[in-house]
Amino acid sequence: MKSLPGSCGNMLLILAALALPIPASGIDQSSLPREATLNGVEFVLIPGGEFWYTVSSGNPDHNPVPAPQHRTVRVHLDDYYIARYEARIADLQRFMNSGAAALPVFRTVDGAEEKPFACSLHRSADGHWQRNPNFRDDNAPAAGLSWALADAFARWMGFRLPTEAEWQKAARGPLDRRLWPWGDAYPDDSFGHFAFSGEDARCQPALVTSYPKGRSPYGVFNMAGNVAEWVADWYNSDFDVALQDGARNPALASTGSLHSGRDQALKLLMGGRWGGAADGMAIPRRKAAHPSLYFNVQDGVRFATDVESVRRALSEAGVRKP
Repeated sequence: MKSLPGSCGNMLLILAALALPIPASGIDQSSLPREATLNGVEFVLIPGGEFWYTVSSGNPDHNPVPAPQHRTVRVHLDDYYIARYEARIADLQRFMNSGAAALPVFRTVDGAEEKPFACSLHRSADGHWQRNPNFRDDNAPAAGLSWALADAFARWMGFRLPTEAEWQKAARGPLDRRLWPWGDAYPDDSFGHFAFSGEDARCQPALVTSYPKGRSPYGVFNMAGNVAEWVADWYNSDFDVALQDGARNPALASTGSLHSGRDQALKLLMGGRWGGAADGMAIPRRKAAHPSLYFNVQDGVRFATDVESVRRALSEAGVRKP
């Protein structure tokens, strides 16, 4: 059986108890499990259908002051899978120590040099990446990622970054306009990890399995707070303006447009951060940052994958034996 990149030995595929039944004669390729674990990552199926996608009304630098900054569009997405939890530090450590990572230039927006992974990983004298003591638990989130490194990490694991639309649907559910993954109740510290301050606030993530009260309608954890999550999309105001009701699987913009006076195109982050405010965790709120620059120690990633990958894994797993 073919193994995923970054896997140890054969790829592990686990069908959860909620999965659709597999006939005794073999695998029904027309069915999809509701949950599956690939390469140690737990995925949940987001069923195809319509949802309310909140997008920007256009370039915020050019909108008249009274104009609404967002609008909601009814969009159809086909089936896909998204990780139940944010990517873990243990997998990031494996990736970095594999030698597969091409480190980008780690600089802040103002050009100052920064140490990569100042919060999550440190490089020892022998070149080996070691965890920060604050990330001892395997369920701590991978943090301190640029978009370029998050994308390479996802591909090495055998997955991809979700699109902003996929991220929003997984957070919001079908045809629901809720403001946060759990509903419209204003968040307190029982819903997610946010507004955290203190002597060492820069390095205080919550475990990815924390805050079950804040789960999305599909049972996805920590889509509000903890680490901000990179998505595949460029910030592109023309794309936002052109998106209309009835769109099906909208293609991503191939390039980005300039934003807030920046002279470079930017990628998007969703979901707020552990040091951010409650309003920053709302589903429609996005942040934009340069894809190759280190931006914030609280930036992470959540993996996505296509149904074809799960079907292929089912096929390669073969017939269940008694």
